[in-house]
Amino acid sequence: FSTFVEAKQIKAENEKLREENQQLIERQKDYDQVKHENEVYKGFLEIKERNPDLVFEPASVIGRDASDRFYSFTIDRGTLDDVDVHDCVITSDGLVGVIYEVGLTYAKVSTILDPYNNIGVYDTRTRDTALVTGTTELAERGLCKMYLLPRESAAAVGDLVVTSGV
Repeated sequence: FSTFVEAKQIKAENEKLREENQQLIERQKDYDQVKHENEVYKGFLEIKERNPDLVFEPASVIGRDASDRFYSFTIDRGTLDDVDVHDCVITSDGLVGVIYEVGLTYAKVSTILDPYNNIGVYDTRTRDTALVTGTTELAERGLCKMYLLPRESAAAVGDLVVTSGV
C-alpha cells in the first residue's frame, strides 16, 4: 500500500515540476524576446545619436509578396502614422528599402535588392560616392551592387558604406 501512496505523491510532484518547467520555459522565451528587442533598440539609438534630425516610426512586417523576386514586403504603418512614399525603411543593421506605396494603415516597401532603386551612398573610409542597386542575379543570393565608383577608388571589402541622403 505504501508503494501506491508514494507513486501518487511522485505523480503529483512530477505534475508540479512540469508546470514549473513550463513556466520557466515561458519566462526564458520572454527574456529572449526582450533581449532581442533591447539589441535592436540599441542599434536604433546609435543611428539616432548620429542623425538627430531623423524621425523614427517603429513598424512590423505584415506581409510579403511571394511573387516578387526582390523580396518586397508590407509594413503596418501608413499615412495615419505620417509615413510617406520615398521614406526609408531601416533596421539596426541599416537600410532595407524604400516605401513605394502607402495606405492609411500600411506601406509597401521595395528592398535595396530591386534594380529600380538607385541609392546614393559613400564609403566612410575613402569618402568615395557611388550608387547601390540590385540585379536579378544578385537578388537570388540576397546581394546588391555598388556602381559608379571612381576607378581610382580604394574602397575595399569590409568598408562601411552609408547612404548619402540623396
